[in-house]
Amino acid sequence: MDTKTERVLIDMDVVVMKPLEKLITALKEERERILQRHPTWKATDARVTIFTKYANTLSSVYLGLIFEREQLSHRQRWIPPRFNAKKPLTDKDGDDELVAFDRFLRVGCIQMQVSAIESSFRLYVRALDPTACKNGHSEFEPLYRWLLKRLDLQHYEPLMQLLLSVRNTIHNDGVYFHRLGHNKTLDYKGTTYAFEVGKEVNFVNWPFLLYLAKELIHMIFEVVESKALAALAAIDDPFTFALPTPP
Repeated sequence: MDTKTERVLIDMDVVVMKPLEKLITALKEERERILQRHPTWKATDARVTIFTKYANTLSSVYLGLIFEREQLSHRQRWIPPRFNAKKPLTDKDGDDELVAFDRFLRVGCIQMQVSAIESSFRLYVRALDPTACKNGHSEFEPLYRWLLKRLDLQHYEPLMQLLLSVRNTIHNDGVYFHRLGHNKTLDYKGTTYAFEVGKEVNFVNWPFLLYLAKELIHMIFEVVESKALAALAAIDDPFTFALPTPP
């Protein structure tokens, strides 16, 4: 391993892996605290499973990054001899595979976070008011706005706008487009994020994704512990059959 590669891996450990480990641990601990604070809530309650979904998402990302770091970065060891489709690889081929896999992980990280939040928020809306937002089947933007307003948490709307704006660029391979050709800027906590038509959104790196995840986890906690939502007896999550419980 050359000095440059070793330095990159050390930086990856400090900037990405350690913070990601802390987020996963915090999610698991918060899940347990939620169950302790609300002893009548079951592990299958949607106010609990959102932490399970989120922990599982970030744990999968963590495993992918371990593979990227320990295997893909050492191109001689990551393809078993019986798999011939990827041989022979030049150095450039190996670098391209590494970039493609990292992009795959980042896309999956974004998509699964949105999925965890959206599926849970729809259950919360139905539990609070079965008639609202087309019984929880409306477009997601008006639904999350309704929920945050109902819970007096509208200050999280810019965060949700940022998450969904980033997610929407995935449909165009990371490039921003608008049906009317308009550029967009979003301000969140003193930082301006620019979305320019026809240009790749280049700020979606791992430090940004981890920062976004940390902010979203704070939002989830406040949503779950909000007075109106916490007062409900139960909110069953019908998708729990597919959710392994994080260790």
